Amino acid sequence: MRCGMEGSRLTLLWGLMLGLSCLRPATAEICT
Repeated sequence: MRCGMEGSRLTLLWGLMLGLSCLRPATAEICT
């Protein structure tokens, strides 16, 4: 596994997924 680009992309994807989850009312409690 590459720790360069792969790690950056993984972090970006994780942040995006978290953001989308926060937009959902079901996961609103977890984000707050």
